[in-house]
Amino acid sequence: MLVFCGAGLFASNGHPAEKPEPKLEPGPRNALSVHPFSISSHGLAVQYENYLFPRHWSLATGLGFRSSSRGDYSSWVTSVGFEPRYWLWGTDRSTTLGADAMVGPFASVRLDVSWMSMTDTRNDRWAGGNVGVSAVAGIGWRFAVGQVELSPSFGLGTRSDFDPRGRLAPWTRAVVRFDWTVGYMF
Repeated sequence: MLVFCGAGLFASNGHPAEKPEPKLEPGPRNALSVHPFSISSHGLAVQYENYLFPRHWSLATGLGFRSSSRGDYSSWVTSVGFEPRYWLWGTDRSTTLGADAMVGPFASVRLDVSWMSMTDTRNDRWAGGNVGVSAVAGIGWRFAVGQVELSPSFGLGTRSDFDPRGRLAPWTRAVVRFDWTVGYMF
């Protein structure tokens, strides 16, 4: 009987059988964030992100509101955004959050669509509106402190504004985007 026990211990190349390392639980697969820069622009922008294909792809969707005109005019801007992100650390990495958490460097392409409505407050009438479309390619890095995320990012792209009534010519320009989010991963 002792022979069988010893044979089992040394079955792999004459060394005692190794215990498999415990597999880490998956890290958070969702994040709910706010864009702090939006607050300083008389608005609020929030974002929800979901890990679509862990280790590589996530999708961030956003919703924003802003009121930025002052004086004789008031405006209200509503925007939606979609941002697929490719996580550059595409290996089975481990963090204190668990395996393959949405942390580290990422590359993204963001598409935002907004509608702006402007009112002449002095004469109490609608002054007009426009539709804005922007596409920005960016890079960023998500840091985690516990389950709190901090994600600065930088991007280059274009923005086009259109008058839905056709009174004004479309205007397209280059944009530089500096952004960051603060949120909770779960």
